[in-house]
This record gives sequence, structure tokens and C-alpha cells, in this order.
Amino acid sequence: GGRDREREEREKAKVSKSESERETETNERERDRETVQETRGDRGKERDKERERRVKKSQRERSERKRGGREEKKRERAQAQGREGKRASEERKKRASEIWMERERERERERERGR
Repeated sequence: GGRDREREEREKAKVSKSESERETETNERERDRETVQETRGDRGKERDKERERRVKKSQRERSERKRGGREEKKRERAQAQGREGKRASEERKKRASEIWMERERERERERERGR
């Protein structure tokens, strides 16, 4: 086929080429090979960066989900307290202190009676 003809022509050309021409070609071929390796290396670096980005993204999402869960619990707790209402808790405190005062008065009376 065409490839064989190309090879034959190349072989013929090689014979007629001078030493310096052959050297130049070798150098070019070497340079091409280096370029290919470099681009392959760059592609590898790109792939690594891409992988790193994906990993970081999934880690970020995981921590956000965790934090989201925590924040949700906090929010629910706050809402529950809100429903109960500040007033209710204030009233509970007042009631508790009233009961305590009442007990104190009882103790006082007991002491008075004991005397």
C-alpha cells in the first residue's frame, strides 16, 4: 500500500542524505518525543488537579451536610423554645420562686410554732 511506498522513499532518501541532515532529523525526532512526553505530563497534572477538585468538592459537600444537620437540630430546638415562648418560661420561673417563697414562709411559721 501507500505506507510501503513511503517507507521505500524514506529509505532511498536516507541513503542520499548527508550526515548533518541525518543529525538534524534525529534531533527533531528527539525534540518531538520530549514534547509528547511533556504534553502527556501536563495532561497527567490536569487529571490530578481534576481529581483533587472532585475530592475537595465531595468533602465540602459531606461537611456541609453534617453542618446542615447540626444547624437543623439547633433551629428545631430554637423553634421549640419559641413555641413554648419566652413568657411561658418567665412565668415558670416566677411560679417556682413563688413556691419557694411560700415554703420559706411555711418554715418560718414552723419555727415560730416550735418556739
